[in-house]
Amino acid sequence: MYTRSTPLANVLILADTDNSVTDINVENMSLEREDCDLLAQWLEYNRWRTDFNRLQVSVWSNLASLSLKNCVLGHGECEIVLNAIAKTKTLRILDVSGNCLGGYADEDDYFVPTLRTGKALAKVIEANKNLTWLSAKYCHLGMRTMRSISSALEKNCTLTYLNVGSNTWWWDENTDELLSDQMFDSSGIKSLAAALCTFNQTLVYLELLSTGLYPLLVNGKGNGMGLTQEQSEGYTLSFRDHRLGRIDIIFIVECIKKNSRCKVVSFSGCVVEKQAAESLANMLEKNQIIESLDLTRVRSRHKDAMILARAALKSPGLKMFADIPMEKIRNNIIQSLMLNGVGIGPHGCIVLTQLLCAEQTSLTHLYLAKNEIGTFGAKAFEIAFSRNTTLEFIDLRGNMIEDAALENMARGLLNNPGIINLKTLDLQDNVIGGFGVSKRVDGLFSLADALVVHAQRHANNGLPSQLFIGGNALKHHIALSLRETYGESRLEVFVDVNNT
Repeated sequence: MYTRSTPLANVLILADTDNSVTDINVENMSLEREDCDLLAQWLEYNRWRTDFNRLQVSVWSNLASLSLKNCVLGHGECEIVLNAIAKTKTLRILDVSGNCLGGYADEDDYFVPTLRTGKALAKVIEANKNLTWLSAKYCHLGMRTMRSISSALEKNCTLTYLNVGSNTWWWDENTDELLSDQMFDSSGIKSLAAALCTFNQTLVYLELLSTGLYPLLVNGKGNGMGLTQEQSEGYTLSFRDHRLGRIDIIFIVECIKKNSRCKVVSFSGCVVEKQAAESLANMLEKNQIIESLDLTRVRSRHKDAMILARAALKSPGLKMFADIPMEKIRNNIIQSLMLNGVGIGPHGCIVLTQLLCAEQTSLTHLYLAKNEIGTFGAKAFEIAFSRNTTLEFIDLRGNMIEDAALENMARGLLNNPGIINLKTLDLQDNVIGGFGVSKRVDGLFSLADALVVHAQRHANNGLPSQLFIGGNALKHHIALSLRETYGESRLEVFVDVNNT
C-alpha cells in the first residue's frame, strides 16, 4: 500500500488535487519498484483509480512534461513506466536519462543486457501522438534498440528533439562484450538515417554520442532551416572541429547519400577512422553531387588514409579534396600549389602524388610545409618521383617525416631519368635524425646519392641540386659526413653542423 509519505506519491497527489499542474519533475530522486508501479498506474489511468489509496478520481490529466532523469530506475521499473507512458494522451516532454533501460547489474556486479525496455522506449515514440521532446542519455542502450527506434520513427510525425547520446553502441546486447572493429554493427545507425530521410519530416535535433546533429539539414529536407534559395540549391555542411565519433559520421554520410543539394562537406579537425572512413569512402566513390570534401587536419590511421585517398581519386564529381584543387591540377591550370599549414595529412599527400603521375601536368612548385603529412604520407612521393617530369621545387618542412620515407624518395628518383627539372628539395624541421645516440640515417644518404645521380644526368641544364635538411636533430658526425661526402659533388647540402 502506498502512503502519502512516499516522495513520488506526494508529487502525484499534488498533481491530482491541482488541475493546473502540467509538469512532473522527479529528477535525481531515487525511486523504488513500488514508486514505479505507482507512477505507471497514475500515468495509465491519467489519475488515480477509484479504489487506489482511497483517493477519488479527478478530472482528466493535464500532464505535459515528465522528468525521471537520474532516478536510477532498473530495467523492470523502466519497462513498467514506459508502457504506461505509451498510453498517455497529453505528454509532450519526457526525460528518462541516467536510468538502466538497457540492462542491469546482477549479484556479482556483471552487467546483464536486456532488449525489452529498449522496445518499450520505441513503443513510446511510435504510439504517443503528442510527444515532441525525448531524452534517453546514459541508459546503456545498444544497436538493436537503435533499430527499434528507427522503425518507430517511421510512424512518428511529432518528435522534434531526440537525445540518445552517450549510450553503449559498441556493446553486444547479447553477451555484454565490447565489439571488435570487425564485428561492429552499424545497421541501427543506417536504419535511423534511412527512417529520417524517407519518412520523418519533423526531427530537428538529434544526439547520438555527444554532438548535436540537425537531420533536416543533413538529409536535405530542411526547407525551414533558414536556408536562402541560393543555399538550398547547393549548400555547405560543415562539421569543422566537431567532436564527432564514428557513429556520428556514419549517420551523416548515410543522410548525405540521399541529399541532392549538398555540394560541400567539411569534417576538418575531426577523427575519421575505421567504419567511419569506410562509410565516407563508399559514398565518395558513388556520389556525383559532392564537389568538395574538406578533410584537412583530420586524424586517421594509415589504412584509413589510403582508403580515403583511393576513394577521392575514383569520385566522379569531386573537384576539391582536403583543400587540394584536384580539378585544376587535372586540367593543368596551375603551376604553383601553395598549401603551407593547411593540414592535408597523409591522405591528401597520397591524392596529390597520384595526380602528379599524370602524363601531362603543369605543376612545378609545391609548398607543403606544416601539413601533418608524416612518414607514411611522404613515402607516397616515391611514385611521384618515378613518373613526374615537371617538378622543380618541393617544400616539405615541418611534416614529422622520418628517415624511412627518404629511402622511398630515393628509389623514385633513381627509377626516373625523365625528371630533369628538380632543383630543390626542402626537408627542414622534420625528424630525420630520429632519437638515440646510434640512430642511423641510411635513407638520408640514399636520397642524397639519388640526387647526385639526378644532377649528373642533367648536368647541362644549369644549377646543381639543393637538399635542405637543417633542424632535423642530426648527430654532429653525420652532419660532417654529409658535408664531406657531397661537398665536391653537384649536390648542395644545407645542414646544421654547429647546433647538432
